[in-house]
Amino acid sequence: MRMIGSLVVVALCFCAGVAAAAPVTFSFSGTLQNLNANTDVSFVWDVSGRTEDILDPVVFSPYEIVVGSGQITLDGDVFPFGEPIYVWKAGQGVGFSTAPRIVNPGFVEFDDQVYWFSSALASYDLTQSFGPIAVTPVALLGSFDTFGGGFLSENDWALKLDAPFTFSATVDAPPVPLPASGVLLMAGLALLGGFARRNTHRAGFEPESPAT
Repeated sequence: MRMIGSLVVVALCFCAGVAAAAPVTFSFSGTLQNLNANTDVSFVWDVSGRTEDILDPVVFSPYEIVVGSGQITLDGDVFPFGEPIYVWKAGQGVGFSTAPRIVNPGFVEFDDQVYWFSSALASYDLTQSFGPIAVTPVALLGSFDTFGGGFLSENDWALKLDAPFTFSATVDAPPVPLPASGVLLMAGLALLGGFARRNTHRAGFEPESPAT
C-alpha cells in the first residue's frame, strides 16, 4: 500500500506540473519620422521575453515589468538592440524602456522609453496574450541604441503622432502535460506487474525446465 500511495502522489504531482511559463512577444508598430532625411518609415518593434521573467512586483510597484531582448524593423530592415529591453505596465499605460531605476519607494524612473495609453490596457496583464489594439503613444524619449546604428531615437527619429499605432502581445502555449488518466494508467500497470512478480515468488512457483 505504501508503494501505491507513493506512485499516486508522484502521478498527481506530475499532472499538476509547474506554473505555466512560456515565451511572450510584445509588439509595438506604427510610423516613424526620419528627422535627417525628412521621410516617414513604418516600423515594428518586437520584444521577446518569458512570462516568468517579471521583476519583483513589491520592489517595482506600481509597475509590472518583464525583461527581454528587442529588435526593430524599419521598412523591412531588422536592427537588434544592444541592451535588454524592459516592457512595463502601469494602469492604462504600457511602455518599452531601458533598465528601470528605483528613485524612491513607489517611484521608478526610466532614462529611455516609449510608452502609450489605452483604456483597454487597464485590465491587461503582461503574462497574457493581448490585442492587437490601437494605442496613443506619448513620445520617444532618450536614445535606444541598435547594432549597426539603425536606430538612435534621440538624434534621428520621432514618432509620427498623427499616424495609427498598435500594440499586441503573443504568449506561446506551454507544453501540454500528459493527462492524469494516462499517468495513473501507467502507474497502475507498473503496480500490477510488480505484484504479479512478487506473488509468483511467494508461491514458490518456478517455470518448468524445458525437456532434454
